[in-house]
Amino acid sequence: MDQNTFFSFGGGVQSSALALMLVRNPEVFENLEYPTPMHIIFADTGAETEHVLKNVDNIFGILEEAGYKTYVVKAKDSILDEVLGSSGRGISTPPYYTKDSNGKVGILRRQCTRVYKIDPIIAKQREILGYKYKQRIPSGKANLWLGISVEEARRMKASANCWITNRYPLVDLRLDRSACGVYAYKALGYSVRKSSCFFCPFKHQEEWVSLKRNDPNLFDKAVEFDEKIRNLSTFGKGVKNPCYIHRSGLPLKDAVGVGIQLSLFNQPEEECSGTCFL
Repeated sequence: MDQNTFFSFGGGVQSSALALMLVRNPEVFENLEYPTPMHIIFADTGAETEHVLKNVDNIFGILEEAGYKTYVVKAKDSILDEVLGSSGRGISTPPYYTKDSNGKVGILRRQCTRVYKIDPIIAKQREILGYKYKQRIPSGKANLWLGISVEEARRMKASANCWITNRYPLVDLRLDRSACGVYAYKALGYSVRKSSCFFCPFKHQEEWVSLKRNDPNLFDKAVEFDEKIRNLSTFGKGVKNPCYIHRSGLPLKDAVGVGIQLSLFNQPEEECSGTCFL
């Protein structure tokens, strides 16, 4: 364990497997050219599912027993407070879909991962290393493990902060998401689910249908969220066209209704660029 090495724990399949390997099979990391992390950090957006939060608690308990230090961090305001709360500010938008007067569907620039995931984790790293906000940190001071698996290697990128060196142990070990899922299941006795906000616009149609079928209360909350963001101009966002969380450009309650074909909206034209889903 290295005091200057951190693990951005996403709460999903790959991160869970990676965390469990640190405890159960640490020898697999011996040939990597960088140290293993002492600090494991999870950024809670305030909109994670109950399953993910329970999994985080479980994994963190296992890590703590093995001597690792765990942290749950949050942005100043949760994403739900900003959109569904009384202030209704909606400061940092997810990549909502928009539809113009001709029915053409577009997508907004994503801001949510940076504000609710990346920034809180970077702030915690600074705190642990003993540096104040905006205080200069020497280049290469810290390593940050990320749970991107080998089939997602295209998502690998250097950190925007010169003092952080991103590390991708699952890629270096040639492990894919399927292998991670099997490993986590054997260790935990349950299947770990994808980590994402319950209203995430990157959900596939099958995920929306599953949410409606298996957790209708949470689906209703997603419908409420969808209706709340229809007119972002009320939040001072300057977006003129109506917004939606379903890629069809339809209200969620209609897009996941009876008669909507699963194959219509399966594959996203865009994908998340960072630490969600892991």
